[in-house]
Amino acid sequence: TDLSGRKQPVTYGVSTTTDWCIREYVKDKENALTIYNGLPLHPEYRVFVDFDAKTILGIHNYWDEKKILPHLKNLGENNPSEKNLHDYVTFSAESERLNNEYEKHKNLIASKVLEFVKYTTDLHGQWSIDVMQNKDDFWFIDMALAENSTYYNESVPIGLRNPWKEDWMPLLDKG
Repeated sequence: TDLSGRKQPVTYGVSTTTDWCIREYVKDKENALTIYNGLPLHPEYRVFVDFDAKTILGIHNYWDEKKILPHLKNLGENNPSEKNLHDYVTFSAESERLNNEYEKHKNLIASKVLEFVKYTTDLHGQWSIDVMQNKDDFWFIDMALAENSTYYNESVPIGLRNPWKEDWMPLLDKG
């Protein structure tokens, strides 16, 4: 059974399928500056969870300037363009605000995600959950296997890591 309750074989995962599920467009409430051709720069929180142990494994600032600034600088150096310069300058100008919002709300986000994890019975294993802040609203925007997610090594202590054994090949009913 898949997450929507359909009883059918499901395949998933990086390089096996490309699935998009758009539930609702999140209208920008802050008139945020943008990068990547129009992506509003809202604070984002990557929370690593274990659905079996019902715990938070770690949390990380999605827009970590130690990773993002070198990435944007490298893009600009390897492919000089107005767009790449814009993204680097814009992120540089916004990184302090993004960091401050992350620090201000990370404990609240972790506690709210933990509530979700504690009451979820149909998911198993370790996952990353991305939460985006849009002014005073917080949106669950993405989810992936923990070990496939950026910041896994920085956020999840080695002793807590339990990579998921994916069994994505469906068993087909022979009848």
